[in-house]
Amino acid sequence: MNLHSQPKPESEFMSLITQAFSVSPLSLLISLISQIISTDSDRKLEWDLDRPLCGTLFGEPEPELVSLVYQIFSLKGCNGKNHEEYEQARDEIKYHLHRKHSLQLVFFSEGKERKCYCCDEDLQMVIYCCLSCDFAMNMTCVKKPPVLSIDHPKWHEHTLALFPRHAFLTCNLCALADSNSPLYMCPPCDFVVHLRCIDLPRVIRISRHHHRISFTSSFDQGRLSCGICQRNIDNDYGGYSCIKDGCSYVAHSKCATQRNVWDGKELEGEPEEETEEIEPFVKISDGIIQHFSHQHHYLRLDDNTNRDYDENKECQACIRPIYFGNFYSCMQCDFILHEECANLSRQIYHPIHPHMLSLGYDNIVDHEVMCAAYTSLWTDGFFYECGKEGCGFKLPVQFATISEPLVHESHMHHLFLTSKPEEEPRRCSVCKESRYARTNETFNCIECDFALCFVCATLPQKVRYKHDKHVLSLTLSYGKETSTMTYWCEICEETIDPTKRFYVCDEYCCLTLHINCLLGWDLYMKPGSSSFYLEKKEGLLVKRSFVAEAKKKVHIVYLGEKQHDDPEFVTESHHRMLWSLLGSKEDAHNSMVHSYRHGFSGFAAKLTKSQAKKIADLPDVVHVVPDSFYKLATTRTWDYLGLSAANPKSLLHETNMGEHSIIGVIDTGVWPESEVFNDSGFGPVPSHWKGSCESGENFTSSNCNKKLIGAKYFISGFQAENESFNSTESLDFISPRDFDGHGTHVSTIAGGSYVPNISYKGLAGGTVRGGAPRARIAMYKACWYLDDEDITTCSSADILKAMDEAMHDGVDVLSISLGSEVPLSDETDIRDGMTTGAFHAVLKGITVVCSGGNSGPDALTVTNTAPWMVTVAATTLDRSFPTPLTLGNNKVILGQAMYTGPELGFTSLVYPENPGNSNESFSGTCEELFLNSNHTMEGKVVLCFTTSPYGGAALRAARYVKRAGGLGVIIARHPGFAIQPCQDDFPCVAVDWVLGTDILLYARSSGSPVVKIQPSKTLVGQPVGTKVATFSSRGPNSIAPAILKPDIAAPGVSILAATTNTTFSDRGFIMLSGTSMAAPAISGVVALLKALHRDWSPAAIRSAIVTTAWRTDPFGEQIFAEGSPPKLADPFDYGGGLVNPEKAANPGLVYDLGLEDYILYMCSVGYNETSISQLVGKRTVCSNPKPSILDFNLPSITIPNLKNEVTLTRTLTNVGPLKSVYKVAVEPPLGFQVTVTPETLVFNARTKKVYYKVKVSTKHKINTGFYFGSLTWSDSVHNVTIPLSVRTQILQNYYDEN
Repeated sequence: MNLHSQPKPESEFMSLITQAFSVSPLSLLISLISQIISTDSDRKLEWDLDRPLCGTLFGEPEPELVSLVYQIFSLKGCNGKNHEEYEQARDEIKYHLHRKHSLQLVFFSEGKERKCYCCDEDLQMVIYCCLSCDFAMNMTCVKKPPVLSIDHPKWHEHTLALFPRHAFLTCNLCALADSNSPLYMCPPCDFVVHLRCIDLPRVIRISRHHHRISFTSSFDQGRLSCGICQRNIDNDYGGYSCIKDGCSYVAHSKCATQRNVWDGKELEGEPEEETEEIEPFVKISDGIIQHFSHQHHYLRLDDNTNRDYDENKECQACIRPIYFGNFYSCMQCDFILHEECANLSRQIYHPIHPHMLSLGYDNIVDHEVMCAAYTSLWTDGFFYECGKEGCGFKLPVQFATISEPLVHESHMHHLFLTSKPEEEPRRCSVCKESRYARTNETFNCIECDFALCFVCATLPQKVRYKHDKHVLSLTLSYGKETSTMTYWCEICEETIDPTKRFYVCDEYCCLTLHINCLLGWDLYMKPGSSSFYLEKKEGLLVKRSFVAEAKKKVHIVYLGEKQHDDPEFVTESHHRMLWSLLGSKEDAHNSMVHSYRHGFSGFAAKLTKSQAKKIADLPDVVHVVPDSFYKLATTRTWDYLGLSAANPKSLLHETNMGEHSIIGVIDTGVWPESEVFNDSGFGPVPSHWKGSCESGENFTSSNCNKKLIGAKYFISGFQAENESFNSTESLDFISPRDFDGHGTHVSTIAGGSYVPNISYKGLAGGTVRGGAPRARIAMYKACWYLDDEDITTCSSADILKAMDEAMHDGVDVLSISLGSEVPLSDETDIRDGMTTGAFHAVLKGITVVCSGGNSGPDALTVTNTAPWMVTVAATTLDRSFPTPLTLGNNKVILGQAMYTGPELGFTSLVYPENPGNSNESFSGTCEELFLNSNHTMEGKVVLCFTTSPYGGAALRAARYVKRAGGLGVIIARHPGFAIQPCQDDFPCVAVDWVLGTDILLYARSSGSPVVKIQPSKTLVGQPVGTKVATFSSRGPNSIAPAILKPDIAAPGVSILAATTNTTFSDRGFIMLSGTSMAAPAISGVVALLKALHRDWSPAAIRSAIVTTAWRTDPFGEQIFAEGSPPKLADPFDYGGGLVNPEKAANPGLVYDLGLEDYILYMCSVGYNETSISQLVGKRTVCSNPKPSILDFNLPSITIPNLKNEVTLTRTLTNVGPLKSVYKVAVEPPLGFQVTVTPETLVFNARTKKVYYKVKVSTKHKINTGFYFGSLTWSDSVHNVTIPLSVRTQILQNYYDEN
């Protein structure tokens, strides 16, 4: 019972409370009064709470106490009405149908639905109730004389007499034994009926059944269940059954007459209604229709069987992308419907509503009707709505198309719509805490307390994602962890809670996504559409509006080459542009994230999609794109590459180890205390340096020195996109200080100082140093650790700002070990922000070196492909870490590991498989070792096999075995992935499948197989060969196949360098692998070349490196490219080859490029003249016909689509002796004829540049793959070699899959 409360003036109210303090029992009274005082007009005391309180207080109440408390209640309950009626009513009465207790007069609030015992109507404001039991009646019913007998031949032939007690007897009509209605009975017949049941209808139609049902006084023997609540039917009492012969549908009387099931119409004697079927569309011809929702255009049926997923194709009915299946698309606009949505019935009945529903649609953006199943969910697209006047019921088609019984993957039992109108909303067992979790309608299990909301019931089980070719499935976990792995969402890059549902790739790529990240937070609204909700404030309902997904995201606004030399003026112009868009100076200031004002003009700002579109339409704007994020892509390296300090004539000595070069590194920061930043013996900082050291968390300017001369950090873009990031609680340092260790590691490789006697736990021992040991390092921290997801990520906006600052500061080379993923954006499009920043850096003479990516060995995966960047692939060193495995038959197998723990003596060896007589689960797959019981692996070394292309399989296998009490694991896998140490130096050794099979055969043939694992050793030089690493991304270039990428290769596997003080480090040094490690090796070489040749352009430096590279390893052995299977490396694996630093210092000739060459390149690939003009800072008009991309003066020739023959041009610049004569030598690709004109090039004091022509013709008559060769100019001292890659395409633009 609820007591309505409207307080009178405080003085009178408090006076009564003061009087009450003298009344006993005091503690109980104070407790009650405190509840009264705390109860305001918006908060009600529930009847279930009041009753025991009042029963305790008034069990034996004193009269003055009763009077006082009810005065308090009456003061709280007065609403200014019913005063006269209330004054005349007695506070306490006796009632003949409730003789046990007196009834008290109270005010009743309508918050909870209750019926009067006597008249079965809703309780009014002034009522009499029993404070000891569940009895309540309207005050007006007290004055009515009781009806002692009734005649109702519809239900019983005899007169029925009023039962003179408030009692629990089973009603013959509703089969319920409740006491909330007067009872009438026929004593001779033992017939009992509630007063409220006398008006039950005879024949009705309900929403849960498609036929009429009629009342029956009893049912045939047999077990029957109510079709609504699913509970058993008592055959001896009344209920409803279907009127159709052969239909066994039955329902309880009360269930069938619920207001959400029955429309209130008695149909006895009424003819059956006939409903005309209305077709949703008119068929125009085969596959062409005119749909009622889009009558002004025709729709065509499209086959979606073999199409790539397009996230922009969204069904207008269900607001879902076209994941699978055929669809209808408008022949004149972008209107789309799923085939099944186009066939939706125009009229239906749905179980949760008693009236017929009609299919509708709404083209209005502002919605005024919410979903009837959810008061917090707004509908969009198509919906079913009730046509009854004043009803307002509306249901999205997603909800309307599911019914009961529901078989759902989230639960083992069938689910039913058993909710009753008067019940409290149930909480969905799956989503629990979501904003959709409470609803009046849920699918419920009748075997347990499981409930499923409509949202969870309608989530698609299979979906597609734009960056994954595979199907993604919805996980079934809810409320409990199903995995010990850490998952993170590919979209928001936040950690995924394994206790909640999420989408995961069905294949091996392990991609995972939050549901809301993929489908949107407003699941059934179109992006940008708006609606409202009602919020109670100060007793009033206030209308609040919202827009679906109207969230501001960081966008990069690129304005091209800066038009003014004053940086402050450039920044002010950026603020003025934002001000004009946003309307206020304050909003412009708050929106701005970065102003790019040194190397080029542009800014990053927080904008909505509509704001971004408006600013993109301004005439000065080149591009506006959303911010994107990039991922993070030694003791032996330099000796292996022949860059040795032992030779007094080496490049190191000629350049004083690069002392006058400055290497800028954009990465995760720097650990300044590391020995690799020692500046002992360094001279003054180079005069062209204009940078500085920024202070921050645990970092001051004193952390810099003559080695580490600059350190800055850029976090605004990252923070704007990651609102959950807490800078005070994050493990990362809000300063240039490195937390991840990646930035310190790559800085070491590029330019670390000499540090002798370093190893990783005894492996790979020697002296650590960078390629240019005396070069200066400037760190630009743009990558940050996101604690929630345990990942490090880099905002494109922050990277661009770091590049802008580096251009101002005076770096000579930019080393960027970061990368995006294919598909790529064009070079004039700043979706790839690094490409745009690199272009401006190169025009200022800064060589930009980037990692090629870690997505190999698949073709077309190389990134950072702009022709002005130097893109680096990764190779192995001539070093490995063999780990002896001795089997019980004394056979020794040399696996690979970084195991530095004690020798593991002969130990039981097991391959988990069913011996044939066990009911347990067994799996020898490395990723599924957790399926084995602990005793299968406990105390043993476990052999497992994996086909996974990811190195993480070994780490997971080690974790599963260690957790089960195992002592070691042997992983049989495909060769080529970097070896990693396992946590806590757990013995985990990798072998290939052949050796793994040998071990398996031994284990199966031996009754008690055993194995011994010895610590790993370091093996350097032959017979260990050099290979292109499996993970190293491969060409050809996916955006411009005629531009060879990668350019060059360098060691990037198991590289020992400095890091932070991490768990896995040894005295601050660690071995890491990736093209991230290969790129700074090239950066170090570039720093040396820049110190030797200050006047060389970035293109000349790149040419010197490419044309002098090794195409074998340094010992003359062929370089293989790891993969499945391994193959001889070609230019798409390693570009020009393996870098040869000493040769690069004196290349003889170079293929140089300048601004005009880059403009001709962009014209040749068809870029917009306006975009090119703004990019380069001057008006550009492309020639007609446009130039050929094949003439772009790269140190390579790549012809991706040769049909017959083609002639192209290259220009060579002499950087060697003034008088030089070079002759050509060609290794033509197989099946091609290559002619070079002239065959001799002569250089002298006046002739420093000479061009030559190359004619290439094909002998092939079919479309082929690429064939490879080379073209070399030689003067007997210098060999200037470029790779030649050609593919025949007789049928142009043809996808070959026959």
